[in-house]
Amino acid sequence: MAMQEGRQLRAVIEVELASDVLEIHSLVVAPEFFRKGIAGQLLQHVFSLGDFEKTLVETASKNKPAILLYEKHGFKEIKRWTPEHGIEKVAMLRA
Repeated sequence: MAMQEGRQLRAVIEVELASDVLEIHSLVVAPEFFRKGIAGQLLQHVFSLGDFEKTLVETASKNKPAILLYEKHGFKEIKRWTPEHGIEKVAMLRA
């Protein structure tokens, strides 16, 4: 799903539904639209599409704005690890 203002793309969320588990693969907001609640609106819209048993998301552990956003929407950290590329990741779950 994408959000636009006129012809300008503001944000995009990419999700996958596997059984009753929703996986958020990507959530990106254009920098000029940061801190306007757009990411939260996209999350709320996706949550309204169904009653998911679980929702999973991963992000870089240094991405504090994303972690705070997900926590605000009921996600809890479940795992941290460092993949081969060397950037520590955090997995979060909303059940």
